Amino acid sequence: MKPRSERGWLYRIWSLVYPMLIYEGVALLVSMIVLAAVFLIHRAEFLPLISAGTEEALSEMTSKLNDYYLAQYLWISFGTCLASIPIFWFLIRRDREEDLREGAVKRYEKAGPLPYALTFLAGMTMALALNNLLIYSRLTEIFAEGYDEVADLIYSGNVWLEVLTTALLVPVVEEMIFRGLIYRRLRVMAGVTPAIIASAILFGLYHMNVLQAIYASLLGLVLAFACERFHSIVAPILIHMGANLFSVLATETGLFDFVYETEAAFLIATGAALAVFAGLAFWLITHVDLQPLEEEPAVQETEVLPPPQGAERS
Repeated sequence: MKPRSERGWLYRIWSLVYPMLIYEGVALLVSMIVLAAVFLIHRAEFLPLISAGTEEALSEMTSKLNDYYLAQYLWISFGTCLASIPIFWFLIRRDREEDLREGAVKRYEKAGPLPYALTFLAGMTMALALNNLLIYSRLTEIFAEGYDEVADLIYSGNVWLEVLTTALLVPVVEEMIFRGLIYRRLRVMAGVTPAIIASAILFGLYHMNVLQAIYASLLGLVLAFACERFHSIVAPILIHMGANLFSVLATETGLFDFVYETEAAFLIATGAALAVFAGLAFWLITHVDLQPLEEEPAVQETEVLPPPQGAERS
């Protein structure tokens, strides 16, 4: 098979699209399983509607199933993430082995715990700054309708389930898809800068509403850059976790309410978040300089020559 950089455009486009389709397919399968379970549990409620067979009864049943789906959205997301992680881990590992074999990538040193801890903090401060900038620009008012529907799904359950799913599992899966697979494939096809920009745009469009698309595209630039700088998806996962954890805490707790009490507090908090994020980014850029590992030379098998004639034992 040809190296990935030499394959046709149809293959290249498909290689970028199918990871997202896999996730959506797994989500659909998990949703069907959950709805089937809901139907069995509440069959006494649904069977009379099916027996009636009227358009109104079927419409009522569909509406009730939709309500049950919305109520179980976080659990469906939780199950989808758990089912998807092994699939994407296998695909990332396969890509990695192929790229190493073709010489498209190298093995690099591992960063220490401090840089990774700072990436998590950078994610939280960036989320605060970006959210506030979107509020200040009034975009949150202009495009509120599409975002509010999504927010009602994400922030509608138990806080601990939101933390586990939205702040921990979702970042792992999304980074496996968009940085572990899509960014790295784009990098092999087109180079670092086009891959960073294109993967960020795809990440934004994937969220399917204008407000989240703007936020996710800007965040995606940072995530792809971190992936390139650390030569690992661990850094973007931690940044993404920090950003999502901030969103959960800001929405479900009063931890950051003081930021929005007065305009002065809002502007100070926004400026401070930008300054801290810029400082963390500068430190990480100047201190994280991982070097490629030296490849061990392949061990060649030594040919064993037969003993000279007359040297055998009699």
